[in-house]
Amino acid sequence: MSCLGGAETTEEKTRRSSLQKAKDLYFKRDLTAARQAFGKVLEDIGLPDGERAEAARKLARIEWRFNRDWGQAYSYLDEAARLGRISFPTTLERARILECQEKFKRALDTAREALSQAETSENRIKALTMIGRLLLLPNAGVPASQEAVKETLASLLPLLQDNRGRLEISRLAFGLALLSDDGAAALEAWRSYYWVPAKSNEISMGDGAANGWDYPILEGAHSVLSRQLPHWVGPASSRGARAAVVEALASARMFSEAAWLATDPRVSPSERVSSPEVVAYHQFLAAAEGTVNEYYRKRALGEGANQELHDGLMAAARPLWKSLHNDDPAAPFSYRQLVEEIGQRFGAYIYFQTHGDIRSLNMGHRISDRRQRIEQYGRTAEVRLIVLDSMVSNGYNTWFWDGEAAAGGWVDEEGSIVQVRPSYVDGPLRAWNRLTDPEDRSRIDKRIREHKREDDVRARSDRFAYLPGLALRLRRQAGQSLLAELRSRGLKGPDLKLAFITELSRRIQASSILAHEGRHALDLRDPMRNFFRSRAEKEFRAKLSEVALAPDPRIALTGGILSANIGDDSSHGQANLRIMKGLVRWMTENQGDIQGFDQSRPVLPQVDLLTDDQLREAFRSMDPWAK
Repeated sequence: MSCLGGAETTEEKTRRSSLQKAKDLYFKRDLTAARQAFGKVLEDIGLPDGERAEAARKLARIEWRFNRDWGQAYSYLDEAARLGRISFPTTLERARILECQEKFKRALDTAREALSQAETSENRIKALTMIGRLLLLPNAGVPASQEAVKETLASLLPLLQDNRGRLEISRLAFGLALLSDDGAAALEAWRSYYWVPAKSNEISMGDGAANGWDYPILEGAHSVLSRQLPHWVGPASSRGARAAVVEALASARMFSEAAWLATDPRVSPSERVSSPEVVAYHQFLAAAEGTVNEYYRKRALGEGANQELHDGLMAAARPLWKSLHNDDPAAPFSYRQLVEEIGQRFGAYIYFQTHGDIRSLNMGHRISDRRQRIEQYGRTAEVRLIVLDSMVSNGYNTWFWDGEAAAGGWVDEEGSIVQVRPSYVDGPLRAWNRLTDPEDRSRIDKRIREHKREDDVRARSDRFAYLPGLALRLRRQAGQSLLAELRSRGLKGPDLKLAFITELSRRIQASSILAHEGRHALDLRDPMRNFFRSRAEKEFRAKLSEVALAPDPRIALTGGILSANIGDDSSHGQANLRIMKGLVRWMTENQGDIQGFDQSRPVLPQVDLLTDDQLREAFRSMDPWAK
């Protein structure tokens, strides 16, 4: 604000948006430009200390995640601590650096310090999940005493009740429960992770939706765990019971937990469960993940070569192959044979893509594999729909974004639609909290007010720019509309929450997977035309279907279209820019029909004035299939 207490000037608003511009550059994976932009924010003493502290943390993350410059990273965090009144995010970032340095004891102590500084439930969750992860790390050198494990589990379980289905909490609680021999808590955490209805009359999403129990592949594991875990006493359980649980966890794609139980050091070697293939596969997954992440780090810096990704994966697989073929040491080893064998034995799915000039790996494990009918504008196809979990790598972009965004799905060369379940599950629960939790709602309200002032400034300098305030307003509108719809049916309390999460999940999958990826699958049915289309053109067409055919076009628009990558050199960025131009054109031509439209303001920040039907019509106007 100006020193006289009046309205912000255009220059002041532009300066205040400099942090967002730096974040946008990072999202576009322009590491050099982002680093420079964050540096300018940090140096600008006219900006609020909180923004400068956030820029310092971003710079610290770049230094430790990409450059491995620990000293510079800590220096930036010291500056963030000096500037920021809120200590929690800086302390948690320091714990992450220590973990990466394999200074596990100090990392655990620092994560506990962050927990003591957490002032919101969300921050408590972040700190506790890190503490739990450190306690579960194999060979970390952290004394994972029963007391520490049980204390952390006891703190996580109440959060699990309020955040049922949230993946990281659920899986960590499951691991900690196994470690503390608490079978009842382990079963509840497992059911939470895979969204198994706690009661038979709970709402089920069905149709393979993101949070629903529609995973036949897991039914056998669920049956075994439901019988065994209520009577679980850890090492004192019979060998048969432990073997059944190990096998069930492996079939449920929880290979790290299965391998740990099979090699539980508390059990004498002669009484341990013999499961060498599961142990070898877990070791392969750990080696592959480390190899791939290091490859991504080097490529982000412009180092290394794409061939290193394939070579590193094959090198990590050789010990596994030897273990799987002990009876035939001469068994031929090739990439194709590896993919086929681990696909059959462990449900693995491997897919290579290219982002720009960087080779990327998507590797996870099938928990659903079924046929799905797709129909758009009179065109139909029956395709294979695969749902993945227990991801080893979700691609270069997801690794780069470090939890701030993630790939959700794709169509592979065979025309199969692939959905990454972890990219979908937590979002609806977070949306519920943003609407109903006073702390979350207040925080989002403040961000909406701040960004709304800045959106017009950004749009005046770039008519098609990414507008974070608009994205927040559209998400709020969509959430409020769904909440009102469900309340009108008489739902309240836990039933309302479950129905909201269930329906929002269904709507997100319907637009981003069935409509978007379904358009790609239909395009593939027209091979000649598809061959001559650029990747940006294919993404443009898929995004048009994603919104025009969505149960809620606002949700679809804010998923991967109204995004910080607008206009970058990626196929998605180019498609999103083309859509922004089409939206501005349609709104300009139809401004008389838009209630509340203000001709003195830029056009794009007023997208939230459109009705759902107007949004669909605007997107159909750009689609040759809809004409």
